[in-house]
Amino acid sequence: MSKFHLTSRLPADEKQPVAQNTAMDFVTATTLEQSQSQRPPKPIRLNLDIDHVRHRKLKMYAVENGLSVSEVIRALIDTVIHA
Repeated sequence: MSKFHLTSRLPADEKQPVAQNTAMDFVTATTLEQSQSQRPPKPIRLNLDIDHVRHRKLKMYAVENGLSVSEVIRALIDTVIHA
């Protein structure tokens, strides 16, 4: 049981019915909102586990080449998938 109790600020007789939306309604509204805002698409975060030796070598390579680890990884991904 939650220790938080959420209550409506409206008296019981003034409560408005909650609309029942489907998942598709949500996706459509979200897509519409994103297309109207004209913002660039948000990047997708990628997490992976590597051993400390590989991480150290990767970090050293990045520093020696004036790049961030993320830039190195993105370049490697582009090379593999020919993007």
